[in-house]
Amino acid sequence: MEKISPELAKISPELAKICPVAKVTLTSRPGGATLEQSLCSSVAPPGRERGQHDSLPWGWKMPVVGQDQQVIATVGAKAFLTQMVAALQHLALATVDLFTNNMTPSPSDVIGDYHIPDVATEWAEYVQKATTGWGPQTTDASGRVYIEATPLLSWVGPAVPFSQFVYGYIVKSAQAGTPLLYAVAISPPRPVANASQTINLVATFTLPNVQLP
Repeated sequence: MEKISPELAKISPELAKICPVAKVTLTSRPGGATLEQSLCSSVAPPGRERGQHDSLPWGWKMPVVGQDQQVIATVGAKAFLTQMVAALQHLALATVDLFTNNMTPSPSDVIGDYHIPDVATEWAEYVQKATTGWGPQTTDASGRVYIEATPLLSWVGPAVPFSQFVYGYIVKSAQAGTPLLYAVAISPPRPVANASQTINLVATFTLPNVQLP
């Protein structure tokens, strides 16, 4: 039998004490990696009887701590945002579009999932807006860091009435390919059926301090 690898011994010092001569393999599974050890079910280290243990039974499976949840420190979030709004980075000079279909944003979305008003048939005056910069970093009560784009973005409803609602906005990079950066749902949706109705918007980007896979 092989000795436990040094890498796995670092992950769990108690593992080497409980089963120092067993073959241990590291496998990856949805929800995080797991350590699988099967030979300890039949082999006990010197001085121990089979089944005698401190906290881990023979034949255990233990998740590696930290695989499923990532926490971003506030100072780290500020560092990330500083880089993201720097010249030639994705948030610098990002563009903003409204969407008028009832969408709940999700990580797998692409730009085509969002209906941007059709200037030919729905909203002749509609134009995409561009940000010119981002304001100072602010930390909310939960420790999340956010920034707000400048200037204030404003859209006046269509001169020819057309019944529609704005359900949110998307932000696209100004870099090559203009990839979708993020989407925000507005609650409740805002009506823009005619020229008497206006949408005023401050594009905001918040970096979550806890991220799940």
